Amino acid sequence: MPRVDDYFSSIEEHFVRLRESPLLLSPKDWWLIQKWKEEGIPLSVVLQGLNRTFEKFTKGAQKRRKINSIAYCAQEVLSAWEEHKESLIGKRKGEEQPPLFTPKEIASFLGELQQGLERAAKIAARRGKEGLEGKLRDISQDVGQLRTETDEEVDLEKVEERLEGLEKMVKEAVRKAEDEKVVKEIKRQAEKELKEYRQGMDPSLFRETVEGFVWKKLFASYKIPRMSLFYLSQT
Repeated sequence: MPRVDDYFSSIEEHFVRLRESPLLLSPKDWWLIQKWKEEGIPLSVVLQGLNRTFEKFTKGAQKRRKINSIAYCAQEVLSAWEEHKESLIGKRKGEEQPPLFTPKEIASFLGELQQGLERAAKIAARRGKEGLEGKLRDISQDVGQLRTETDEEVDLEKVEERLEGLEKMVKEAVRKAEDEKVVKEIKRQAEKELKEYRQGMDPSLFRETVEGFVWKKLFASYKIPRMSLFYLSQT
């Protein structure tokens, strides 16, 4: 597998270093790393998740065995990612978090998000999905309203909560508009692609991963942008 960039190569090298013996990552491992990258999980967070996995593994009864797949680390990586996101919006009790983004940066992000929703609405219109088109335009206007509300005292947590609610509305509209056969086929492909992970993953995590795969495909089909400030944190 070619080295696409430092994100991929750094994770590979760190994983091999932790297991203390060479290993060629499988195509499934590279796919998982790609998924983390697309979701905006910072490199430092992934490495933290790998460290936690190996620390727990070496303390357990299986310490003489080797971890042979990045997938084994998925749960700790996602746990580290959740903690990181909480720190970004200042949810940790007793911690004062400085503003992560300026009102100007948030307004710019929301403006791009609004434009993306309008483009997605046009795609829906071309496919004859009038209900979805109308809903996307309505939500685009809601994002525009949210943009006008950003000021010097912008509350990141409230903005994120509003965006989360709007994205749920988008999902409901997409699910209602899309053919059930299409959704089932995407889910079948996801489960087939991820079946080798099932043994090393918590069942709930596996279901969440499959669901995320399905939504990623559905959103990509209409070029619907992801609605979260965490995607602003990637830039």
